[in-house]
Amino acid sequence: MKNTLKHRDQVMKKFLQLIVFFILVASVYSTQTWAEGNNQSQGADYENLSCLTKDKNYVIHFTAYQPAAAEEGKSKSSAFQRYCQDLPEIGTTYISIDLLDEYARKKPIMLRIVEIDQEKKEGKLSEKRTLITVPEKTYATGLIESQTVFDEKGIYAAILTIDGEDISIPMRVGMNKSISQGKQIGIIVIILLVIGLVGYLFYRSKSKNNGVKV
Repeated sequence: MKNTLKHRDQVMKKFLQLIVFFILVASVYSTQTWAEGNNQSQGADYENLSCLTKDKNYVIHFTAYQPAAAEEGKSKSSAFQRYCQDLPEIGTTYISIDLLDEYARKKPIMLRIVEIDQEKKEGKLSEKRTLITVPEKTYATGLIESQTVFDEKGIYAAILTIDGEDISIPMRVGMNKSISQGKQIGIIVIILLVIGLVGYLFYRSKSKNNGVKV
């Protein structure tokens, strides 16, 4: 009996140690993920700037705002809230794209806003329809401004064509934002804590039934 209780005690201790280990790892990863999530695509030259896209040696700052966010039941000030690639509403949307590279401002650029076919295989960009096309021109100030109307919820993209190469900036419009990695880690931590607590209470109950003090 003593050997059985001793073995059970050792197993329980190892189990609790494993739970603590996973919680510590999850906490560290969660902190790192949170930091990365609030520092999207930032490089050394743009340390305090979010909403960046880096592709094909270009650095592009993208923002959008939606007047529809000021509809009944919503704060009017939210109409001027800037968004990155997760847009909460369909409807009229004002888009601002800033070319942060000086050499990009000397090149002709065409802008298209397109809807992406979500039924195609992941990893392959397939255009379903084009909402607007802004003809090719140079932007000496680096600022590209445009307006479009999203009439359906879905996945869209702002596509810049520079020197024959397409740079795609994806947008989720009117879709519920998926649970972030940080929240997922938080859920895992809570589950592990619950499992650890249940295991401990079960162990304590068994020990009491066998007359062992815990």
